Amino acid sequence: MRWLHGSFIQKLAKRPGVLWAAHYEVQKYDIPTRVRHTSHLSLPKGNDYVLIVGAPSSHVFSRPLDSFVNGRTDTIDSDVSAEDRSTLALRSDERTSIMTEEARIDSPEIKTQSNDGGPAPCIQLGSLNANKQATEEELLSWYAR
Repeated sequence: MRWLHGSFIQKLAKRPGVLWAAHYEVQKYDIPTRVRHTSHLSLPKGNDYVLIVGAPSSHVFSRPLDSFVNGRTDTIDSDVSAEDRSTLALRSDERTSIMTEEARIDSPEIKTQSNDGGPAPCIQLGSLNANKQATEEELLSWYAR
């Protein structure tokens, strides 16, 4: 964590096109009627921490940022130090996603936050899938409201 918070997040935030970077520890709650975690074998198991990088466009996340975040060695990227590569190589079962923000609902506490467009101290992030009792259309309607 010292490496991540001490240098890597700052390096990420300085990349061209990057607006901010944030790191979260996932708080796990057992709410069996509403939340179901997947255990599908095709998905990596990593889900304890989330590193989020914000940009005005998803195009920012094409190379060379991809090579920087994932420590790839197939592209020339002078910003990825030997320490960064070796530390990134220690990860196991990590998941990578590129997402776009469709909508945002700010809480009343937004007035106390900085106005840089970055995420709050606490966020909700996840994917939703309809169960057998609901259709995808019903889920979309609920989520949109």
